[in-house]
Amino acid sequence: MINFGGGVIAKAVSAAKGAGASPTFKFGRVVDVVLDESSPYWDEFGRSQTINGIRYRPLDKAHSEDEDAILPFAYCGNTNIVNVPLKNEIVIITALPSENRAANSLQTKNYWFSIVNIWNHPHHNAYPDTLQSGTDAADLGEDFEEVDTVAPLQTYPGDILISGRHGNTIRLGGTKHQYNTLTDDSNNGSPFVIIKNKMKEPDDGTSLSSEDINEDGSSIYMVSDHEVPLEEANTNAASWEEPADLAAVYKGDQVVVNGGRLFFNAKDEGAFIAAKDYIGLASKEVHLDGDDLISIDGVKIYLGAVAMKREDEPVLLGQTTQDWLTTLVDNIETLLKTLSKPGPPPVYVAKAVATSTALLGGMKQLKTQIKLLSSKKVFVE
Repeated sequence: MINFGGGVIAKAVSAAKGAGASPTFKFGRVVDVVLDESSPYWDEFGRSQTINGIRYRPLDKAHSEDEDAILPFAYCGNTNIVNVPLKNEIVIITALPSENRAANSLQTKNYWFSIVNIWNHPHHNAYPDTLQSGTDAADLGEDFEEVDTVAPLQTYPGDILISGRHGNTIRLGGTKHQYNTLTDDSNNGSPFVIIKNKMKEPDDGTSLSSEDINEDGSSIYMVSDHEVPLEEANTNAASWEEPADLAAVYKGDQVVVNGGRLFFNAKDEGAFIAAKDYIGLASKEVHLDGDDLISIDGVKIYLGAVAMKREDEPVLLGQTTQDWLTTLVDNIETLLKTLSKPGPPPVYVAKAVATSTALLGGMKQLKTQIKLLSSKKVFVE
């Protein structure tokens, strides 16, 4: 539990004021953002230090459009998590120590820290100066286009949300809510994580939206005690004796990935899929291509759903069958050579009988070997 008692925060603020370190906050309307070295402010304000920095108009001072050259500059105040502001959004700015503090302990420079959430909307929170621009339309800067296909994400109690500007979100949740389709009384408090890219088309750009794994563009659901209502693209389970639970009825720790197309690529080494109990693949077509080899092993291998159910058509062992057939053909060939040589009937019959008698033992042995020709692990329909 966090203890807010004892005046800890008040003491910290008082100490900062006593050291002359109490910052004052001001607000500025963004005019331009430095994104790379092509910015005209790159060299002037410190090259790489200017990344995500802004030129801005202070809201407490009047500026005309032709005064861009003398507008102040504010550096990005957080390099780990950056929400890059758009033109005409309003940001919070404060003066804090600069990199030259060792030479001058009082030297500061301006930093911007967060965007003022004027419209409470993830797409943008621009608030243009209509008196200066003469229009109500928001100029959001070069290349950024305003759309009405992005809506705010519906929150559930205690959620932590990260929302991009284009319908891409991350939700860390676990508490039930009337619009939370994953959580009810049985699993209230069980954590889940939803990563989503491209939300389903909203009714309008202002109504709240919740994730929909079947309608959103791409999704990753990491759940602990939840049923994920996935509509599976293929439910063919003819090769299973007892099909595994579908994602929509399984309740437990699982990760569900859904998208228009999934592509897994190991650019340097191998790719591995391992499971304790089973791995299932279902598709209209399944292709396996190995440049050097394809190796399959198992106690039993079934080619066809009927093969598993009946197990009465084992495949023949190639070399074993070849050796058996060679011996059989040799025996037949020996007998035919004997029979093909003419001679007096008594002699002819005697030779035929002798040859047949000699071969009979081998033929009996071949007969006992027939059962050895069949595989004990590979079966077909």
